[in-house]
Amino acid sequence: MNYSLLSDEELVNLVKENDSEAFSCLTARYIEKAKIIALSFKNVPIENDDLIQEAMTGFLSAVYSFKNDSGCSFATYSSRCIKNRLLSVIRSSSAKKRIPHELVVPFEETTELSENVPSPEEHLISQSEAEYISSVISSSLSKQEKEIFMLYLTGMSYDEIARSARISQKAVDGTLQRARKKLREKLSL
Repeated sequence: MNYSLLSDEELVNLVKENDSEAFSCLTARYIEKAKIIALSFKNVPIENDDLIQEAMTGFLSAVYSFKNDSGCSFATYSSRCIKNRLLSVIRSSSAKKRIPHELVVPFEETTELSENVPSPEEHLISQSEAEYISSVISSSLSKQEKEIFMLYLTGMSYDEIARSARISQKAVDGTLQRARKKLREKLSL
């Protein structure tokens, strides 16, 4: 199957059916966009690499929570999820420090950055990064860790995950901590 010919929405459906090639293709399409959104936040107390990693977490959340009948495209939905994730992380890291509004670059101003088309080399690097992230998730996490992690990325609370997986909230927390640690170790630069 030639995944590059499929729409984003079709790829999302395949990803939800555990198609890793569809995930790699979709991630390759959006990794640059996620980086651009992440790097549009200036003067925040978070390093760029961490912002990019959080942007990709927002992207993963978008993939697993997107509904085709929502009335908006995946591109719009994923951008909003990425931005919301970044804003949430910035807010929580600055809980005692208020970031002046003028230091945050509005999302609308990032459109001119996204018009820069990546070179073939950048595209190849992005595609290989997407494949790497997909393989790390598949190979590093146990079946239960992957299931719990994906439920968490969809925005479910610990209580909702515990009920869905029929385990305790403490078990959910422990599983997520292990999954995060494994991914942090494998994805750190």
